[in-house]
Amino acid sequence: MRKNLSGMVKFVFFAAATAFCFSACSKKNTRTVSRSMQNIRQIEELHVSHEWFCFDGNSIKETELPSVSASASEKPWTEAVRISCAASVPESENSLYKAYALVNRCGLIGFTEDGADLFCDNSLFLDSSVQGLVFSSGSPVFYLYRSTFFFDEKKVSNAASGVQTVRPFLVEFDSRSKNFYPLVSYENMNLEKEDQVTGCFWNGDVWVVGVKNGSQSEIQFKYLWWKPPVALGDLNPALGGENFFIRKSSEQEYLSVCLPKLFEEAPLELKTLLKALPESFSFYVSYRDDSGTTPVSYYHEGKSEQSVNAVAMTSAGKSYSAVVFADGTVFVKKLGFDKVSAFRLPKLPDGFVYGEAAVAGDVMYAAWEEGSSWQTKRSGFIKVNLADIL
Repeated sequence: MRKNLSGMVKFVFFAAATAFCFSACSKKNTRTVSRSMQNIRQIEELHVSHEWFCFDGNSIKETELPSVSASASEKPWTEAVRISCAASVPESENSLYKAYALVNRCGLIGFTEDGADLFCDNSLFLDSSVQGLVFSSGSPVFYLYRSTFFFDEKKVSNAASGVQTVRPFLVEFDSRSKNFYPLVSYENMNLEKEDQVTGCFWNGDVWVVGVKNGSQSEIQFKYLWWKPPVALGDLNPALGGENFFIRKSSEQEYLSVCLPKLFEEAPLELKTLLKALPESFSFYVSYRDDSGTTPVSYYHEGKSEQSVNAVAMTSAGKSYSAVVFADGTVFVKKLGFDKVSAFRLPKLPDGFVYGEAAVAGDVMYAAWEEGSSWQTKRSGFIKVNLADIL
């Protein structure tokens, strides 16, 4: 297995260094996942009540089905309106929401058991892609970047460039004031205009950042290491340089953080959720625990040629743990109980897949989107009450 894994490690190294290739390949794999999932025992499609929602400009609208949702032009995935990250909030008295989702080129959604609220800020989101959702004292923190492959500097909007005097890197959302606050700027990180962040990993103590620079024919990489001396929410771009003492990291140090681990090293909770999968099944799962830090990825290499992707999570208050595959196959359990329930979310039309997911109380929200391997059209999310299933 370890001999075969070396090929995967080389692939992920290239992926970690080149954000476009990694994400494009991942999205391509998810669009063919249904064929591989047929190897798993038949799991019943969900028949309990659920609600569909789609994005229509800077608003969320309820829709009867994804196939009849508001139309959207096809765009590269870094430029399209779509959910790029989702996570449950670690237990905290400071948050009015139990889960959040980042909406690329649009804003951020706050989830409760009752519904979803979308918050937009054109000065931040209109001309930047968004990724890397983590938490600081219950408040969501994320980073902004621009794809050097797809982003056209000449098309930078006046709405965004006219407001920003410095380019934000890390941003916090305050659920009480409903405002976004820049915490760290690209200038603080000593990053150039041409630099693209390809990976940003936070373990609760240290940030490790991967950056690429140059044309597509000649790309250079650099790696940064940073340990904030104060809590993330106490940072401000105007603070002195001692708060942004950033040292150069190495490729080896960066990869030691971002490379996926073997599934044998996964926490027991995640292993329990996926115990029904046959040993021959190859999969890659990104797992968020309740720490509010960057998710950790695990890889199992079976005999199946196609490795399928999934997201896994432990919800706020440690009430549920769940795994969601791109075809809608879900494994879920109440924490503290042994029983694992399996079901399928409603089947999506051809060309649609499920993506990021998070749990708010007894309700699970799962993103869906339409598109090709590297482009996205329509997108939105489904709302499902887990209490009706377990």
